[in-house]
Amino acid sequence: MHGEALKIRIAGPPQDQRANAILIDFIAEKLGVPASRVRLRHGLRSRSKVVEVAAPGAAALTSLRDWAA
Repeated sequence: MHGEALKIRIAGPPQDQRANAILIDFIAEKLGVPASRVRLRHGLRSRSKVVEVAAPGAAALTSLRDWAA
């Protein structure tokens, strides 16, 4: 955690939105949800991003709490 934000470092290149795709796949995998439920709300071309997870479910919310600890 970095303040109220989750800090994630991605090793993918920023060209062709590849790093964004890697970020979405990573978050989906860690939360146990399909990647189709994860989307970037803000920051498509920025280092700071706002990610939305649609209907994450109880297991994903628990994962987030554990991740932040």
